[in-house]
Amino acid sequence: MTRGARRGSSLRRWLRRASSRPDNGPPPAVPLPPLRVGTVGDLADGAAIVVPGGVNGTGADIAVFRSAGRLYALDDACTHRYASLADGWIEDGWVECPVHEARFSLVTGEALSLPATVSARTHRVELRGDEVWLHPGTPAGHAGTVTEPPLPGADRALAALERTGASHRVRTHLPSTSLEEHAAAIGVPPSDLTKTLVVRRAAEDYFFLLVPGGRKVSWKKVRAALGVNRLTMPGAEEAREVTGYERGTITPFGATHAWPVYADRTLVDPPGREVSIGGGDHGTAFVLAAEDLVAVLGATVIDVTDPE
Repeated sequence: MTRGARRGSSLRRWLRRASSRPDNGPPPAVPLPPLRVGTVGDLADGAAIVVPGGVNGTGADIAVFRSAGRLYALDDACTHRYASLADGWIEDGWVECPVHEARFSLVTGEALSLPATVSARTHRVELRGDEVWLHPGTPAGHAGTVTEPPLPGADRALAALERTGASHRVRTHLPSTSLEEHAAAIGVPPSDLTKTLVVRRAAEDYFFLLVPGGRKVSWKKVRAALGVNRLTMPGAEEAREVTGYERGTITPFGATHAWPVYADRTLVDPPGREVSIGGGDHGTAFVLAAEDLVAVLGATVIDVTDPE
């Protein structure tokens, strides 16, 4: 559903309920038992499920959200005029009220924009295997209490790519031992393979770098293009922590952090070429137009490689 269509449908529902204010009330005096909401497969990324107040025990409807592979829960009523946040636009760890467009952090419940000025109450969400469990009335606390991405890497990456609407093909293949073998398995020339690197610019500051096959990174050019004196490569565990993917499978699609993306200029030169990019595991790749890849990732094109 588009943003506009969702807002129109939500407005009609809000008008029917606007005369009564949801009674969120204080947190329960004693912890309430956890509730099984459903399975990961029941909750698409960018969607929410509402657990009615009469079921969860708090008296207030609670919305369980899934955004970028993570799970969150807030009181469903917007603190401004009580529209359902579950009907709102969900993106990058925030939800936008479908009626007056107030935004709330899914991690902390903080009101991020007017007209809302009061934070929404958070609730803890737990993942048990593939089952989603809600702890009504137990605050989420901080981002660390949010579950790790529940989807396998390739599924998460594909879901993220499909949300962009870009035309693409999915290629599955066996592990390969050379660039040429890998290219043949996917069905593209070696020069059209795109490698994704994650690079540390500073503490808690990373970016993705897209490098075409047959090219090597000139770190001198990268530093000059970004105006920095020092860049480092994170270790395997750090790379996994900041992307959600292990080395050799890293892709910007479905990554757990929306780091900036830079692409070498040869990726789109000559124009009109198709390229492949990793699909989140060792046996999956996506093939799409290079211009589309740069566009949907919001990548900045810079000159940062030399021929191998």
